[in-house]
Amino acid sequence: MFTGLKRINKKWLGAIITILLTSLLVIILRLSGVLQLLEWKAIDFFFLHRLPESSDARIVLVNISESDINSLKEYPLSDEVFANLLEKIKQQKPRVIGLDIFEIFPSLQSTRNQKKINKLTLTY
Repeated sequence: MFTGLKRINKKWLGAIITILLTSLLVIILRLSGVLQLLEWKAIDFFFLHRLPESSDARIVLVNISESDINSLKEYPLSDEVFANLLEKIKQQKPRVIGLDIFEIFPSLQSTRNQKKINKLTLTY
């Protein structure tokens, strides 16, 4: 029984040593940063050649562009404008409304209209 085991060990010893040395070499190269550029190129290749993702009709993005700001003739946009926009969006009964607003100069009427915006957005 043990003679067969010794024969298998001798048979696979070269393969096991090769696997361990190759693994050790790859780990050393990976930790030293030598493979970093190759990894980035591979990731770029896979991202460029992946299948296009289908858009989900349930998700709607509302963007306020420069032409919208020019037509409103108001900058920064007042909280009243945002409140009116949120009311129109709320009429469609969405599950979630997410806002990404960067406001440098708060408007003077912020406190009055902020209550209206909070009422529209902070309901659960």
